[in-house]
Amino acid sequence: MLLLQWTFPLLDAYHHNSFQTQENGDILLNLRNMDMVVMIDHETRSALAFGRSRERFTFASPSDVFTQQHDAQMLSDHQILLFDNGTTGGKWAGQRGRIHIGF
Repeated sequence: MLLLQWTFPLLDAYHHNSFQTQENGDILLNLRNMDMVVMIDHETRSALAFGRSRERFTFASPSDVFTQQHDAQMLSDHQILLFDNGTTGGKWAGQRGRIHIGF
């Protein structure tokens, strides 16, 4: 029997817990441990990230910031539904919320 002995803690830097393929082939990827949701363009392979500390995107409301989120789903061009674990006590802490993003 082979026994593994870890000499360092196991890390899950990204913890991607959901993805959703869009009608145009783009992919919405949720990265919980980075407090980030990413839209990957299927043609260019470029990624657009939004979440805490992402300067390229703005939230329609400053209280829409989320942390440790799960189950991100694109509802329309500028709305995402997700469950916010709310480790920083934001507006949607511990519940589902519609997040309006501007990009």
